[in-house]
Amino acid sequence: MKKIILLVMFISLVACSNSSNKKEKEKIKNISEIVETNTEDNKEQVSEEDSNNNAINKIVLTVEKTKVLADGKDKIVPKLVIYDIDEKEIKKNNYMLYINDEISDSQDFKTLNKGIYEIKVSIDEIYSNSIEVEAYDAVKTIKLSSDLDKIVADGVSSAKLEIEFKNQNNEIINDVEYSLYCNDDKMETTDFSTLIKGEYKFKVKVDSIESNEIKIEAYDIVKNIEISLIKTKILANNVDFTRIKINMLNQNDVIIKDKISKIYINGENVKEDIFKTDIPGEYEIYAKFNNIESNRLTVDALQVDPLILEGLSPYYNQTQVDINTTIAIKFNKTLEEPIVKNAIMLINEKGENIKGKVVYKSGEKSILFELIDKLEYGKTYEVIINKDLIGIEKNVLSTIPKWIFTVQNFPEFTMKKIEKGEFIMGDEQGDLWEICRPIHKVTLDYNYEIGETEITFKEYDAYCKAERITKLPSDNRWGRGENPVINVSWFDAIKYCNWLSKLHNLPVAYNVKTGKFLDENGNLTNNIKKVKGYRLLTEAEWEFAARGGNRSRNSKYSGHSQENLIAWYVENSSSKIHLVKQKHPNELGIYDMSGNVWEWCHDGFEKYSKEPKINPVVEETEYKIMRGGSWYSINYDLRISHREYFNPNTKDIYFGFRIARTLEE
Repeated sequence: MKKIILLVMFISLVACSNSSNKKEKEKIKNISEIVETNTEDNKEQVSEEDSNNNAINKIVLTVEKTKVLADGKDKIVPKLVIYDIDEKEIKKNNYMLYINDEISDSQDFKTLNKGIYEIKVSIDEIYSNSIEVEAYDAVKTIKLSSDLDKIVADGVSSAKLEIEFKNQNNEIINDVEYSLYCNDDKMETTDFSTLIKGEYKFKVKVDSIESNEIKIEAYDIVKNIEISLIKTKILANNVDFTRIKINMLNQNDVIIKDKISKIYINGENVKEDIFKTDIPGEYEIYAKFNNIESNRLTVDALQVDPLILEGLSPYYNQTQVDINTTIAIKFNKTLEEPIVKNAIMLINEKGENIKGKVVYKSGEKSILFELIDKLEYGKTYEVIINKDLIGIEKNVLSTIPKWIFTVQNFPEFTMKKIEKGEFIMGDEQGDLWEICRPIHKVTLDYNYEIGETEITFKEYDAYCKAERITKLPSDNRWGRGENPVINVSWFDAIKYCNWLSKLHNLPVAYNVKTGKFLDENGNLTNNIKKVKGYRLLTEAEWEFAARGGNRSRNSKYSGHSQENLIAWYVENSSSKIHLVKQKHPNELGIYDMSGNVWEWCHDGFEKYSKEPKINPVVEETEYKIMRGGSWYSINYDLRISHREYFNPNTKDIYFGFRIARTLEE
């Protein structure tokens, strides 16, 4: 063993003395030290190899990978298979690694420099095969910038995007394959131009690495202005008018709508696009934006003094109006009462007269048409003025003395279908108060639908406006809109249901005096399947829907057994109602069946019995059922099977309602 060590040291010294490269000498010295150390640590193995007198004939070099990240950490570990002269595999732990024919000071390959490298090993001057490996750069960061952040949207002006890539060593690298995106659409060039104005967002991706996002605004410039007039002659009475239409064209000869030009009449800047005057004469009109001027047009204001319209309500081109709009006409001078009597007529889409009363005070210039019949949401009406009242040629209306308007639509609402089924009704856990038991089987052999949410103030206020109900339910200063309506009684709720049925051309569901159901022919009925209009839910319908119908997951509350997820109640409501649809829905997509507001049901209160029931309806009682709990309830009240009852005339800040409707077979 000592002889081997001395021999290795001697070889090393000779190599050092013959080498002109100091670094090479140090590498050989290090290898000698490694060999000496490994030899001492493996005396028994070397001794065994000496005793067998095995000479190396061939070395086969393999590696697990041929690519390594050029970060000085990732490495390739050579794997050797060594054969003796008898082609038997032997073991050797000590070898020298060559990288591009230079001896490495490590037995693993790693580097900070990217490139192609050739590696091989040697033992006792026997060399292995060579393997080509690659050290590559990886993109670590991407920086995106642009020479401009604004360009004209003319397809010519352009911004130059610049991309900087840095590798794992924070060095700038080039020749990187990347994808450049504009508003998530892939770009083929780093030059950006467009014909469409707007804000554009850019980013670069290399595999999972993304750059910063930059924005470039493409904007319009005004290239030309064109004006036109609805008429070039008007009456000089300060009522008749012409409208000035302005088209500003951009660099692509497309009309620009978001820029405002100034209008000049006889050289003076005016604020409105309507021109009227009481001074006869010729008027020159043009528009200007910055230093761009339009064409110039002339209007003649004519001297006349007829009886003409000065105003209309609703205005003749106002196509969407409020349901309680005022219908009125105003003239330039007082009228003679015989002319006023049949001044205005209002008809509906069917050509039927809408009853109303013409109101005029002697010496006044205005005539009002006070409605007796109510207008309807979404319906169109035509106002006709008596031709004897005004000459057509002197009318501010474009053709004949009439105008058409449409009442705006009722707020949209969503209903959810509940498939027929059966369930066990009541307190199955046995810990609610006694009126919630005994449990009993209920079958509903018909399909029905219920409101996705409780009725909101927005919906209820629209009903009040249409019915001219001036005393609205208080919102307790919590806000109206999409909050659930509160402070409504059971009778308030069924009146709303009947009105909604009429609005949608359905038979009404209630006799509002008795609160009993009506069939489609207006006869009293206790058969829920014969009730066709909007109504309140029966108690059985409410509990079946709250449980999730045929999709029920048997949750404690409607939609989940964790009340915080599906309900506003005393623990999370901050002592007030909340907007509908803010919590998770139940299995059927229905919101707030637990919490927010108690919901009036159609049924009166009666104690449960064990007998199975089919399509139960309870009519004759002093009290009406409420379900679901409210924003002020404890979690006990939120339970699906919990029930309460109140006088149907009661109004409170906790009480609201939800609507339902039986579906046709």
